[in-house]
Amino acid sequence: MFTVVIPTLDRPSYLVRAIRSVLAQEVRGVEIIVVDDCSAESYDEILSEFETEVIYIRHASTQGVSNTRNTGLLAAKNEWVAFLDDDDEFRPGYLEYMASNIEASSYSNTFFWCGVEFVQSNINADQRRLYRTYPDVYESSFEATRDALSIGASFGFLIRRDDLIAAGMFNHSYKVAEDTELMVRLLSRGMNPVSVSFIGIVKYEDHISRLASSFEIYSDLNVYERIFMEHSHFFSSNPLQYCIMMRWALRLHIEFSNYPSAKGILWSMFKLGFFHDYLSGSVKLYKKRMVGLLVKA
Repeated sequence: MFTVVIPTLDRPSYLVRAIRSVLAQEVRGVEIIVVDDCSAESYDEILSEFETEVIYIRHASTQGVSNTRNTGLLAAKNEWVAFLDDDDEFRPGYLEYMASNIEASSYSNTFFWCGVEFVQSNINADQRRLYRTYPDVYESSFEATRDALSIGASFGFLIRRDDLIAAGMFNHSYKVAEDTELMVRLLSRGMNPVSVSFIGIVKYEDHISRLASSFEIYSDLNVYERIFMEHSHFFSSNPLQYCIMMRWALRLHIEFSNYPSAKGILWSMFKLGFFHDYLSGSVKLYKKRMVGLLVKA
């Protein structure tokens, strides 16, 4: 029923934990595909430990996380595919819970995600755990779409293999926000976003080798502006989702002092009539900095 794709790059010690968390699931016939994006570090010890449980594929050259996930997707033999980062793990019961939800779901053309536990450490190495949860049933399709646009592939993202291939898989031209761009494409195709309240993923953010340790690159690359441009039809049809994502892009630009891009977002919001919504919304905390920005302009 399930294939779990684990992309990895130079993190063999973390990968062991991820693989063991999949093997601990009590669902039969789970296929585990590890795709190594041409690591410099050796995986020989891991391969010998999990020789019979894991399919290991190695890229001849580094191709990035999107192509790495796509390699695993294309190699998958089961109907449903889940993605797990090599430094994260499944919580016990995750795949069992998802299997029961798939069987009970009245939706076709569906993708799923679940709640997430974040493990973080402060400067004194004291751990804290934060939780991001989602409802089993949304009051409106707007709320389901809003949350779907905020998740990543590592949020227990689960989809039929053939549906993801038909949608074009992960876009390898995106260095970051490839998850968001994919969600826009899936929603544009009319797929049904379904969340579950079960917390199925543990994300460890207490080490320096996190792939997305800073959002500054999102601002530097103007990645959300690119998504808006490439999927203009979706956002013109979903103006409130557009407003929410523009507010997030503006927040990033201001946080990382990318004032030219912030000005561009502000102008777009003004032209579309979203500026008043921005000022009266939760990001009002940034009002002083925005005023300073406009003065500089």
